[in-house]
Amino acid sequence: MYNVATVPDQRRRGLAATVVTAVLEQARRHPQLQQLWLQVDANPNAKGLYERMGFRVAFIASYHRP
Repeated sequence: MYNVATVPDQRRRGLAATVVTAVLEQARRHPQLQQLWLQVDANPNAKGLYERMGFRVAFIASYHRP
């Protein structure tokens, strides 16, 4: 999964949570998959969604761009 986005007039209806849940259910069927890396960049709505789904911050990456 690369990007989850919802058009503005469809937000707050659980659509993104439904998609992420389906992806997680598929991932659980593959025991060789032991971790997921989720990157959320400065999007408080996305951060809230993932926190409600049980994700937690493992580290904060800092990128240097010249």
